[in-house]
Amino acid sequence: MSVEPLELPPQHTGVELSELTLVAACALPEGTALWPVRAVEASPAKAVPVLGPCVVCGPSAAVEELIRAELCAPIYVVSESTATTLAGHENVTIAGVADGEWEGVVGAICSRHIATIPQMILEHACATPDAPAVADASGEISYAELVSAAWRLGGALTDELGLAAGGTVGVLLSENERLLAVTLLALGLRRIVPCHLSTFAAQRQLQLERLLQLPRGCSAVLVDRQLPDGADAAAGSGVRVLRLDLAMPALAMPTAVMPTLARGPASNGQTTGVTTGARDGAPPPLDERHVEPHAVRAAHAAIVREGGKHGTKDGGSALLDESFIDWTSGSTGRPKGMATTMWRMSHWIRWRAFHWPLRRLGGRVAMGLFLPWYWHIPLAQGGTLVLVPKPLNVDVRGLMAYLGERRVDWIDCLTPGQLQMTTELCSAASLPPCLAHVMCSGEALPVGTARAFLRKFPKVSLSNVLATTETSADICALVRVDLALCDRLGDAVSHVPVLCSREGQGQGCVVWGNSVELNAEGRLVHTGLNMEAGYLPGDDSSSFMVTPRGHACVTGDCGFWLDADGEGGDRKSVV
Repeated sequence: MSVEPLELPPQHTGVELSELTLVAACALPEGTALWPVRAVEASPAKAVPVLGPCVVCGPSAAVEELIRAELCAPIYVVSESTATTLAGHENVTIAGVADGEWEGVVGAICSRHIATIPQMILEHACATPDAPAVADASGEISYAELVSAAWRLGGALTDELGLAAGGTVGVLLSENERLLAVTLLALGLRRIVPCHLSTFAAQRQLQLERLLQLPRGCSAVLVDRQLPDGADAAAGSGVRVLRLDLAMPALAMPTAVMPTLARGPASNGQTTGVTTGARDGAPPPLDERHVEPHAVRAAHAAIVREGGKHGTKDGGSALLDESFIDWTSGSTGRPKGMATTMWRMSHWIRWRAFHWPLRRLGGRVAMGLFLPWYWHIPLAQGGTLVLVPKPLNVDVRGLMAYLGERRVDWIDCLTPGQLQMTTELCSAASLPPCLAHVMCSGEALPVGTARAFLRKFPKVSLSNVLATTETSADICALVRVDLALCDRLGDAVSHVPVLCSREGQGQGCVVWGNSVELNAEGRLVHTGLNMEAGYLPGDDSSSFMVTPRGHACVTGDCGFWLDADGEGGDRKSVV
């Protein structure tokens, strides 16, 4: 199942999505206020002119009539017509628009006004600089404080390491969640590629060895604690291991922005932590190095214009940058590396914003185990990233209390194991009343686990997400898992589906421009926009192929299609 094919790759037309208006030449459905693009209805009878950049969408005859009325000047149109141009304007063909199917239209528009993750975060920082961006047990920091800290940290790292755009660094920041979030944004602002490293020494050594075999190598490994043997393979390779929990002379960060990891002196005599400032309850000193969001936005734009190592034909687009390097689980004995392109990450963030809008679910989103992969989702939408302290990932009672203290609206994600422990150990009264939704991912979700959770906590809704290394994270989801579905499944299957073949009514969806299918062996095959061409050079990429619909990957995951409505039903689910 997939939304109709979009352009490959998504592009930026020069108009920000926030500046654009979707002008519907027919009736719009309910809930358009939650879409990631502003939408209005218009017709010659209403005679309401639309100012600013816009896209006219709807049945071709209605689109032509609206354009002839000269109520707007679209930069392109979207209709069911297969004509290249319509009423003198470029036409994007989406067959379903004539039948009132709007998700394909929104997906097509979002793909034409894509922006990088740093650009999306900076847009919100400039619009609402005082809004809370990151919250944790130490308090909150605003968007202005976040981007200033990230920009300065990035500058200190580039000065210290001599990094340039396109460089790669290993990231192993497992002790301080706020430091990890700021560091990932800092690297993104400088167009430096972070590579997530495992906390398990054996896997980390294999990962580092793979990075060092690449032509571009690895410039440094960033850590927040002392590692045995100098971060394993990096020790004897000439790769520098830089501890961010130790002060850097080029960086003076207020403790309010970057809490220190420890209070005592380090072994080299330096004060631990990447920050300087007052402690023991005293007010922090005035931050004289603060950089305003608009200044950071302009400086980042200059770096983008320079092109960098991965500059595109226009000399400035950062959409084709590698945004992140991740690894497979290593179940075959050797972890495989996957470099994810920026526009693919940005593309599924917009899909996320369509199906799980912050304005409906709430803007305070908690993250724990999934932080390195999902940290940017709320920040790219102007929400608040609530960081879950590492110990609470195995303490569900403490986790629920923490979510209440931090006024969390939903959590992204809990594993099925965490979901089960929450059901077994927490009373209905102990769940914070602010918690309205839970995303579940990481493993197959047992039907019994979902049923027990929903019965015990009926006020909390649940989604089941399938994410893979090969698809830059999310690829499909069952948007709403409810008791009715669990009861229909009964004992027929052991696990909740990750996808339904018929969209609508919150049942299930695939990231725009992709498909999830099963081959003759019952293995899941992912095809479309979010597929890269293969793993890092040197890794076996024989599971990847090129198809008329784009790159595809035959995964190691197995599944089957299930008749979820009983015998003779027409809704099929992949399990």
